[in-house]
Amino acid sequence: MLGHLVGLVKVRVLRGVNLAIRDLCSSDPYVVIRMGKQVNFRFRTSSSSSSSQFLVRCPDATAALIRLVCRFSGFYFLWWKEKLKTRVIKKTTNPEWNDELTLSIEDPEVPIRLDVFDKDTFIDDAMGNAELDIQPLVEVVKMKLQGVPENTVVKKLVPNRQNCLAEESAIRISEGAVKQDMVLRLRNVECGEIELQLEWIDIPGSKGV
Repeated sequence: MLGHLVGLVKVRVLRGVNLAIRDLCSSDPYVVIRMGKQVNFRFRTSSSSSSSQFLVRCPDATAALIRLVCRFSGFYFLWWKEKLKTRVIKKTTNPEWNDELTLSIEDPEVPIRLDVFDKDTFIDDAMGNAELDIQPLVEVVKMKLQGVPENTVVKKLVPNRQNCLAEESAIRISEGAVKQDMVLRLRNVECGEIELQLEWIDIPGSKGV
């Protein structure tokens, strides 16, 4: 079932800076991320009495297959469509989330889409969006670097008209993993930046990069 995946990207959404005001004098912001068309499943094994759960994310075309497998493999199907989103932080335009959201990667050429919203009672207001390209991160993963000093910077990316970077972004080796720190300038909004970190995670049994 994992043969179509090349790996995972853990997105640590750290904070927002100078986000747009959508309420009287502040906002209640949260972030939603997605990559192409993905359906997210949450399961729990029928033999487990604990509440521990795990997520499997896949394209729409694989959804029916997963639901069929669940019926015959001892899994409880809890719910099957879920947005990957941060917590809502109340009454601030400089929220501190520090939330981790994990995306499964089938095609590294598909950019990650990030949207910021203001939580309201009826309709959530848009607060800008951005896209990020994970291909530079994948290029460093393909190097399979080993034995390099901690926090070695392998590659740097600079802001330009083709990306949403607000400042230089470094891809480095940290704790044996390939990570990328970045600050994204939001589009289609009057102001706002999002600080986040990407981390590549290999999946045993996947086809890899």
